[in-house]
Amino acid sequence: DANTISLSTMIGIANYGLQLSAASTYTVTQSYMWGGQYGAWLNTDARFSLISLSTMSSNSAGNPALYITGSTSSTIQSSYIRGSTAALISGAIDTKINSSVLVATNTTGSALALTGANMGLTVASSTLRGGPLGSGLFLDIGNGGGIAVSSVIVTGSARGLEISTQAPGFVLAVDSITFRGLT
Repeated sequence: DANTISLSTMIGIANYGLQLSAASTYTVTQSYMWGGQYGAWLNTDARFSLISLSTMSSNSAGNPALYITGSTSSTIQSSYIRGSTAALISGAIDTKINSSVLVATNTTGSALALTGANMGLTVASSTLRGGPLGSGLFLDIGNGGGIAVSSVIVTGSARGLEISTQAPGFVLAVDSITFRGLT
C-alpha cells in the first residue's frame, strides 16, 4: 500500500522533521520539513520513497538537512534542501535526485555528499551549492555501482567535484556538469 503525506509542515525541534524507517512506498509532496538534527531522515529499509515539491532544512551545524542511510530506491524530485551539508547519503541503493536545489550552509559543507558504500546514484537537472571551503559533490571512499550526473550546475564551493578512492566496479558517467563561480 502507498502512503502519502501532502501539504504538511513537519517540525522536530530536537530531532527530525520527518523520519521514515522500515517504511515502504511513501510519497511526501508539497511539504516543509525542518529539524534540530535533520529536516528529513530516510533510515534503514525506507524503500521506494518519494519526496517532491518540498523543502527540507536543518538547524544543526553538524548534520545534513536530508540524511538518507541504508534505504533503497529513494527519489527526491523538484525540492529545495538547505543545511550544514545539504544532503548526506550513506549506505543507500539507487538514490535519485532530480530538478532540485541543494545548498550547504556550513563553510566546509558539501551540497551533496556520499559516504558509506552507496550503490547507485543519479543526479539530474539540479543545482549544487557547496560551502565556500566545501564541495558541490563529494564522493567519499568506497562507493560502488554507477553514479550518473546529468545537467548539473555546481556553484559557490572551493571544489566542484571531489572524488576519493571508490570500490571496484565503480562507474562515474557524466553527461554535463557546469562549474560556475567556484571560490
